[in-house]
Amino acid sequence: MIKIISFDFGGTLAREVREEYEVFHEILNELDCPTEMNKVREALSRAWEWWLREKREKGRIWCEETLRKVVKLFLSYLRLPSKGNLIAKIVQLYPHKLEFEAYPDTEPTLRQLKEMKYKLIVISNASSKRNVEIYLKKLGLRQYFKEVIVSGSIGYEKPNPQIFLKAAEAMKVSPREILHIGNDFEADYLGAKSAGMKKHTNRQRKQV
Repeated sequence: MIKIISFDFGGTLAREVREEYEVFHEILNELDCPTEMNKVREALSRAWEWWLREKREKGRIWCEETLRKVVKLFLSYLRLPSKGNLIAKIVQLYPHKLEFEAYPDTEPTLRQLKEMKYKLIVISNASSKRNVEIYLKKLGLRQYFKEVIVSGSIGYEKPNPQIFLKAAEAMKVSPREILHIGNDFEADYLGAKSAGMKKHTNRQRKQV
């Protein structure tokens, strides 16, 4: 019997609507470090390339610490002072400046599921629980969820079954009592399957 329904965030509940280099450009301007947009885009691209190599070669998980490292590298490429204070300010502003748009069917679906007495949670690969909760609050969706499970805060990333098992443990149910909905076949479908959950993927939506 299904008691809990879990959702992936990006690509399932909402999509990102602004390029990240635009976000970083705005942050730098706000912090009195004005920089040309094309230079911001190039520096950020190089910093993300470094992170993707780290992830591929060392199996590291995206979290607040790795976000700080990406920001530090990004600033070094721009030849800006990568002092701890500036890095901390950028990391703090980053989730507030990202812009997401909920899909048209997201809130009606969540409302109906709540009316049907299902408990709803989020299981997301992201830097921290704090950041995902900021995104949900900005979209007016946080009220629908009993719990938010985020890879960067617990140390396991989908498709690792441990992130799903941690969610079941937090909700005090068996994995078999959770239906997981996501848009990534490997991370969401195979990950949930390996943990013993029911699973559903919407492959029509692109992951962000």
